[in-house]
Amino acid sequence: MVAAGVARRRPGPPSRGRLLPAPLLILACALVGLSLALAAFSQFENGRSPFGVTLWVPVLYQSLVVTPALVYLSLVHPAWTWLYLVDPGRLPIGTTVLAVLAAAAAELAGYLGGWVLLRAHRRRELMLAVAVVAAALVTSTTALRARLGRAGTFAEFSSGTAAALGERKLGWALGIVVAGLLVGLFVSVRFLILQGQREREG
Repeated sequence: MVAAGVARRRPGPPSRGRLLPAPLLILACALVGLSLALAAFSQFENGRSPFGVTLWVPVLYQSLVVTPALVYLSLVHPAWTWLYLVDPGRLPIGTTVLAVLAAAAAELAGYLGGWVLLRAHRRRELMLAVAVVAAALVTSTTALRARLGRAGTFAEFSSGTAAALGERKLGWALGIVVAGLLVGLFVSVRFLILQGQREREG
């Protein structure tokens, strides 16, 4: 009886019908794309093409910052990357490549979507879109905080023995990754804003 009760209290294997972390990834990259477009409002409102020099900013951010971070987490900490909702050992070969492509596509979609709004002089609508996507990302992250705060294998999480995030290497590694993402985003946004100011003054 006691053993049965303990077994019932242990978290079972994650259900495949639940939310996968892919939407978190897509939301985050879409938010980056929208934010970079907003930072380039001066260029886009003046008719600049989104495929000009400005395009190098999201391309470099995605290729030099986001992609290495995603590849590292997917290969070194696959169970956490998928938030223990699916056994990474059962994922087909090439899933990491598909995740990288999905992230790039989401950022590009946000960037081009922001350009469309700014070209139509709808900066307020773009700011609203940034706020809505950011709120959705925060809400989703909060809902999954119990999984985000654990470090271990899929089997460890399923059996309830996964360690706290700060007790494993993943804790400080994730801190470095997040810091790199934020610094890279700050530099990218600042560059676009300064570029717009130079064009207005010139």
